[in-house]
Amino acid sequence: MRTCSICKKQFIPDKFHTHQKYCGVQCRQVARHKYKKAYNRVWHKLHPDYLKSYRSKKNKISKKH
Repeated sequence: MRTCSICKKQFIPDKFHTHQKYCGVQCRQVARHKYKKAYNRVWHKLHPDYLKSYRSKKNKISKKH
């Protein structure tokens, strides 16, 4: 038996995935969403001017055509 990292319910891990941390699909989705949100926050702090430069490059290309 294991405890789900998200909902804290007890579950039996799949015999082919013994490292399983989450009890089901919904909990995996919640965990993935939390991870992506945290990762994006860190990435944007490390690359603060990315969107400005991306948009300016995109505008230059669209004006050429």
